[in-house]
Amino acid sequence: MIELINRHYEPSSKEISFDIYKDGVETAWIVVYDKGDELTVQDIFPSGDRDYNVLGVTGIRELLRKLKEEFPRATKLTKWRYGGAKYFEDEDSDGHYVEYKI
Repeated sequence: MIELINRHYEPSSKEISFDIYKDGVETAWIVVYDKGDELTVQDIFPSGDRDYNVLGVTGIRELLRKLKEEFPRATKLTKWRYGGAKYFEDEDSDGHYVEYKI
């Protein structure tokens, strides 16, 4: 079970962060920007010395549902993604922009 705990808002940068708990254990933290109908994920960071894949696919899906609960006006989630399977018109690019409906 994924929980978002300790919501923190930074007025100068407009960042909103949460600690992510998985099955009652602090696992990661996330930084997002609320743009009304768009929620932009800055990054998800593992807590302590945990692996970057600490949430797994199922955990990420549950995290998306929890973010939708926290930001009910959001209809899409956006993120600049580094690496992964992708198609580039510009082969020099090191990432790509992704958008998900939530």
